[in-house]
Amino acid sequence: MIWCTMRALNGVEAFRYELRGDEVYLLDRRDPSYTYPWDDELFGICGIPWIDGEDPVSFAARMKAAEQRNRSPIPTAEADAAGHDVYISSTPWFDYTHVTQEFPLDNTDSTPRIMWGRFSENEQGRKILSYTVQVNHRLIDGIHLARLLDGLNGAILALEEN
Repeated sequence: MIWCTMRALNGVEAFRYELRGDEVYLLDRRDPSYTYPWDDELFGICGIPWIDGEDPVSFAARMKAAEQRNRSPIPTAEADAAGHDVYISSTPWFDYTHVTQEFPLDNTDSTPRIMWGRFSENEQGRKILSYTVQVNHRLIDGIHLARLLDGLNGAILALEEN
């Protein structure tokens, strides 16, 4: 799901905008900074660079290697300073109808925050997934969210075809 999200997100220019003071910059890419199971009830935070055009199997292998190199569930100062991140988390233990993620009271924070819950089925037997996107509304509007979801659906369908 992280590969699908990053493929879709990097395909929408507005998600690559970053505020620095009063200036808006266009990043070449956003990189995933994601949570993963660490040990029992702990989780780790890891990040890897996004490589445009990389297949999902290679991406997953790089994620696994980065997680194995990560020796602490607490992100390092180096990882925090990398920048250009998208914060990604999931709650595979439960589904949800609403969630709010940590967001500083800084109107220049332009880091997208994405979260999803457990897959479930609706009354018609279709798989559904709660998917939350928090962004800076100074940079991203509803049309950009719609483009993200279109890209996400396209990435998921591409996985099904392979």
